[in-house]
Amino acid sequence: MTDPKKQQGSWVSGVNRWLSKDRSLGFRVLDLFCGAGGLSLGFWAKGFDVLGVDKSLDAARTYSQNLGPAKCDDLNNQTDFPFVDVVIAGPPCQPWSRAGKRLGEEDHRDGLDVIIRSVETIRPTAVVVENVPELGRSTGRQYLDRFKDSLHVLGYAVAEFELNANDYGVPQNRKRLFVTAVLGNEPLNKPDPWTKKIKVRQAIPSTYWRNSKQARMVSEGMSAYIERYEQASGCRTPRDLHIDRPSRTLTTRNLSGSTGDMLRIRLPDGTRRTLTVREAARLQSFPDWFRFYGSERSKFEQIGNAVPPLLARAVAESVSDRLIGARSDGERNSPPRPIPSSAVASATMRANRRRDTKPEIVLRSALHRKGWRFRVDFPVVTATRKVRPDVVFPRRKVAVFVDGCFWHSCPTHGQRPKANAPYWDTKLKLNKNRDLADTQALLTGGWEVVRVWEHEPTDHAVARVEIALASRPS
Repeated sequence: MTDPKKQQGSWVSGVNRWLSKDRSLGFRVLDLFCGAGGLSLGFWAKGFDVLGVDKSLDAARTYSQNLGPAKCDDLNNQTDFPFVDVVIAGPPCQPWSRAGKRLGEEDHRDGLDVIIRSVETIRPTAVVVENVPELGRSTGRQYLDRFKDSLHVLGYAVAEFELNANDYGVPQNRKRLFVTAVLGNEPLNKPDPWTKKIKVRQAIPSTYWRNSKQARMVSEGMSAYIERYEQASGCRTPRDLHIDRPSRTLTTRNLSGSTGDMLRIRLPDGTRRTLTVREAARLQSFPDWFRFYGSERSKFEQIGNAVPPLLARAVAESVSDRLIGARSDGERNSPPRPIPSSAVASATMRANRRRDTKPEIVLRSALHRKGWRFRVDFPVVTATRKVRPDVVFPRRKVAVFVDGCFWHSCPTHGQRPKANAPYWDTKLKLNKNRDLADTQALLTGGWEVVRVWEHEPTDHAVARVEIALASRPS
């Protein structure tokens, strides 16, 4: 990224230039859990065409009004994904953040499974995932390794690095973990940092020493509570915004919550006020032309959850360099991304059901009539990966898969399409490799695995499952 010392004018005017789009590279990006679009903005500014998905209506509106189309949807295993060149994602950090309950993969907000499914479906050239550093530590480490292993199995070179936003022109100390993956054998390089650190005064120089009509004053009672809070917590440095250093990490809690942890500005007369939406946006490195929609609380939540756009732009530079290089040298350094042969093929891929297919329902009904009780699409966590068999008997540790003849390359009925053979060869090979990896992981973890082809007679399939169950008494 260009060093800010070489830029003319203020940091604010520089951000407005650095985060503007003057040309398109011709690459499409899908941003999962896009929020207001901080991660997308960095890619958009580098010339990528972006589209996003997020369950927040306010965030989706902010995204669509500033960047590109955004779909308001609760991402899950039934979501349809468009074909794009790059998948980026900043799944909710609450499952791993120190500020939350740290439920990890048991938290319903965890999104790594959805990201893997999108990669399996789309086969993008590159993948970028951002989250809190805690995901790569303690209990999150094993889960993250399984996620990276899944990308390896799909043919990606994976890299992991921790970045501090203040190293990339953002006036805020904000450490984040990035996992990147590119097709081929060479992982993405860590972006080079800027040589100059940015301080708070460069982001909000004109408003710091005066009261703002858009801000809320901190009451005397709340100020007294803040003093007690800091004394009790052993806080050596008051948590006011310090003008000659980077801000501490912005979160939804310290922007919109009325706690002793809130970010606030201490005025010359000793009173305190909260930050305005625009001041918070500047500390996250959003340009002034970027507009947020929703209530004030919603705007603060969108800002606190966002990836700083300048940090995102640094990562986007590494991705664009790789994609442009691969395009210019005829893709010699990485295998081509398979492309569906037609719009019909794309629609067929998206329409393919991951669960609740007719053969699965028939087998489940037959087992249920026999008196068996089981779990459907139940996640089984092994030492190396998370697997989702179609039918699971957790107490007996029996996992059942119902494999489609085409998608899983049945030796009897599997047929290789004649049109666009390279695409289908790659896709079906990846499916087969994933099946083998899932089966091996379960067997190593002490599970009994039954794989049923969709063409098998139902009574034959039920008999195979019952034999496995009989060998594993509860």
